[in-house]
Amino acid sequence: DLEHTAPAQSNPVFLVGATVHTVSGDTIENGVVSFADGIIGIVGKADDIMPRISLGPDTQIIDLSGKHLYPGLIDSVTILGLEEVSAVRATRDKNEVGDMTPEVRAYVAVNPDSTVIPTARTNGILTFGVFPTGGTIPGRASILKADGWTTEDLAIDRDAIQRVVMEGLSFPTGMITPPGVLGNTPENDPPYGFDVDKAKALLAEAGYPDGFSLQLDCPNNRYNNDEKICQAAVAMLAKIGVKVNLDAIPKAQHFPKIQKRESDFYMLGWGVPTLDSHYVFSYLLDGEGSWNATGYNNAKVNEITKAITTEIDIPKRTAMIDEAWTQIKADMPYVPIHHQVLAWGVSDGFDIPIAADDALRPRFIVKK
Repeated sequence: DLEHTAPAQSNPVFLVGATVHTVSGDTIENGVVSFADGIIGIVGKADDIMPRISLGPDTQIIDLSGKHLYPGLIDSVTILGLEEVSAVRATRDKNEVGDMTPEVRAYVAVNPDSTVIPTARTNGILTFGVFPTGGTIPGRASILKADGWTTEDLAIDRDAIQRVVMEGLSFPTGMITPPGVLGNTPENDPPYGFDVDKAKALLAEAGYPDGFSLQLDCPNNRYNNDEKICQAAVAMLAKIGVKVNLDAIPKAQHFPKIQKRESDFYMLGWGVPTLDSHYVFSYLLDGEGSWNATGYNNAKVNEITKAITTEIDIPKRTAMIDEAWTQIKADMPYVPIHHQVLAWGVSDGFDIPIAADDALRPRFIVKK
């Protein structure tokens, strides 16, 4: 599907004269349906409604006499977008290798350029349920709308990473260290604001009014939904004119690229086992940090990173850490996305202690 998605509605539209099938109510002969700003406003009999309303000069009236008007149809169980030509293996992505793949989500594999999706849309199917197949547990279904450029555009009501990818099991942040770590404060933790227009203005100010292209290096087997987060970021950056080529590879190949300074734009997660910001500063923010591939090298942050290794006055040391984070927030060497939430599934028949390091210790499991 190489066409643009439908543009925003610019003027009111009245569909008059059709047989309106409301589905939830009675069928209306010689009906009228109006919508403005993409929202249905009136549904009823044309003879009753049209004489009683005043139409503006920009109102568009479409005569549908002799036709039938239905709400958008829903195809509830399909492999739409997962298979193009059944006889061609390269176009089949409806099932994953293995018998038990509960982590698989169908929408990630949907091909938004499928020629079948616009065909279904033309025939009235505006929403469809995509179900993976094969195996005992083949994965999770997805509900999609048949209008969009990418899988992120297609996913219904999932316009942010927290909802699209993590399904609530994360919370956005403005810091690359989580609550509970010395240095994380309520003042610094809120995420940076989301503003497409401002982002475009900043690009223009930097000399890139038409955007630019770059590669995003991402692991595909290290963090929860890591590749899917990167896919969402690619779609979001495209909206401001930044064309991103995503290279999602196994962690064994991904992390050496960072340490060897072979990546300019990459995903990285960071735990803090010491519960102290020095662990973040020394690896990710110090000019000589072994995992700092950003090129960030702030003299004040470097000074504080070194000084807090020997400072034993706790209030003074905490103030130094706060000063460093204030500087880092202003410089923005990283784009913090979220704090990942630990998610465990536990049977009612067992008592399983959950440790802070997210490690399962079978010796402590008690059968009730």
